[in-house]
Amino acid sequence: MKETIYTIPIHDVFSAECACPICLFEEGQEIHLIEYTLGGSMMEPDERQRSNEVGFCHAHFQKLLQNPTKLSLALILESHMDKLEHQFQSELQHIKPTKSLFQKKNGTLRQKVAALGSQIQRKSRNCLICQKLTDTLDKFIDNLFYLYRTEANFPEQFWAAKGFCLPHTALLLQGAARHLDETMLYSFTKQLLEKEKVYLAQTKEDVSWFTKKFDYRYADADWKNAKDAVPRAIDLLSGK
Repeated sequence: MKETIYTIPIHDVFSAECACPICLFEEGQEIHLIEYTLGGSMMEPDERQRSNEVGFCHAHFQKLLQNPTKLSLALILESHMDKLEHQFQSELQHIKPTKSLFQKKNGTLRQKVAALGSQIQRKSRNCLICQKLTDTLDKFIDNLFYLYRTEANFPEQFWAAKGFCLPHTALLLQGAARHLDETMLYSFTKQLLEKEKVYLAQTKEDVSWFTKKFDYRYADADWKNAKDAVPRAIDLLSGK
């Protein structure tokens, strides 16, 4: 099959030696989005408007902060906080005490303040980079199953992967349910879960050996594959 801009990234990550090919793809996309946020998007009015409106989560603010050039981030923060300031001022106009004698506990005001708190909580957890990563991963999964159904050699390449983290296993199962007929779906699900069971057992065995190495009886024993077992187990359970 002729390679396209949609299939090349899939073949690239499934050709690499890694713990989870989809994590590898997501990690690369995240780096690209962080660089774009501090670079190209600064010149795009629509992108600046989206970043002003949505903002970024704590994790991605920290990654943006790691960039040595702070001017772009400062400009993003300035315009985002300006947007918030106007929104707060607008909301303040709607927060007024109720003068009704039948609402002694001022129920309407309580509801408005609680709703405003929930709205601000949602806003503080919104993230433009997270949204874009989710959209990109959805397209990646759709294209992956297109290859799985139409390219004769891709299933072999897919199953040659060491395994997948749990979040991406969930994405694969959801994608399989959307794209595969029932016969293929059953076979795919059975094989994926069996693969994950083996991957989980191997990683758990490494974690168990890691703990044993702190017992004086095993102090002189070989570490085997256990030295990095703890971070690998975390990556398996939660993704990178």
